[in-house]
Amino acid sequence: MAKEFVLNNKIGTKKFGFDKIYTVKYKPNLTAEKIEKDKIKAVIIEAGDIDEARKMIDKLYALTKGAFLIIVKGGDDDFNRKILENNKINILLSPESEHKAKPLKQRDSGLNQVLCRIARENNIIIAINIQEITERKGKQKSELLSKIKQNIKLCVKAKTKIILTTLAEKESELRDIYDLKSLARSLGMPTYMAKEAVEKSFL
Repeated sequence: MAKEFVLNNKIGTKKFGFDKIYTVKYKPNLTAEKIEKDKIKAVIIEAGDIDEARKMIDKLYALTKGAFLIIVKGGDDDFNRKILENNKINILLSPESEHKAKPLKQRDSGLNQVLCRIARENNIIIAINIQEITERKGKQKSELLSKIKQNIKLCVKAKTKIILTTLAEKESELRDIYDLKSLARSLGMPTYMAKEAVEKSFL
């Protein structure tokens, strides 16, 4: 069953270095009324297969007439390719992640040069979820970091836009702007890309 997560506007807090912060909440069965009432700025779609994802994308695009961000959580190469070919979406989140709990495959990072080019041509941003890094330990964390670094290299080469996000549900899960920039550089982003990946991000 697909899930809809939304980003709600929260009063900005200067201690993290951002003017505004958006927190994540789970709100199933979205309607136009809910979107307007709760001042929802974006929706994150986590679907089990491409057909389910397409239905949700079409529904949300029709509800908002493309007026807010549609974010889709990534899966395998084939799923990611079909998502990146859909110009109704704005962001592909965690392309290195599988939807189901499967062992991470070092050889498959969810992106390649062709997919990065498609993302650039369709003006779709690749998002790295910091929360997924912090939740993993040991070998799984090491393998995930390797995938992310590989995807960053591909995006740098293809000039595809990248952002970092914590997808925080509460303030204690947030990271400040300086820590995020430092992390971005440690993952292999050039300074200019690290700056843009954080300052033009959402949290």
